[in-house]
Amino acid sequence: MINLLPPENKIAIKKEYLRRLVVVFGIFLLSIILVIAVLLITLFFIVNNQKKAQDEAVFLVKEHLSLQNEAEISSLVSEINSKISLLSNNKKNAKRVSEIIEKIIGIKTKEIKITSLSFDSSKISIYGTSETRTDLINFIEDLKKEPVFSRVNFPLSNFLKEGNVEFNIVIELSGYEK
Repeated sequence: MINLLPPENKIAIKKEYLRRLVVVFGIFLLSIILVIAVLLITLFFIVNNQKKAQDEAVFLVKEHLSLQNEAEISSLVSEINSKISLLSNNKKNAKRVSEIIEKIIGIKTKEIKITSLSFDSSKISIYGTSETRTDLINFIEDLKKEPVFSRVNFPLSNFLKEGNVEFNIVIELSGYEK
């Protein structure tokens, strides 16, 4: 096809073509920028809402943990308080227990050998050996005479042998009842 237009018209047509091309390209670029802006704003609001939800979840978890810690701490405090009260009660009796053990050792004769002595909250258990049955009977009778002991318990098997008698005695203390 032959273009018979004069050169001025050719230049005007080229300018008009370039102007339309720039306008179409500009509108296309502007529409892409607007679409991207709308997508970014939407994405910003979605991320912001998720951040708020996560912040609320973290706050609730922290609050739950603090409540759980408070409950745990209060139970520990009550447990410690009960142990302190128990220790303060035992502290009053601590000197008395050592005096009681000294009394037992003072009552025992050289024929009586104590191999083990254990203290419970209201009882003292004594394990040992006696050279003769008579020495053991005298030891038990002397223990019964002490006013600090409310009861002296011993099995009859302690008296089966005549010599080298192994014994165990349980002494209940007065003033230490549960």
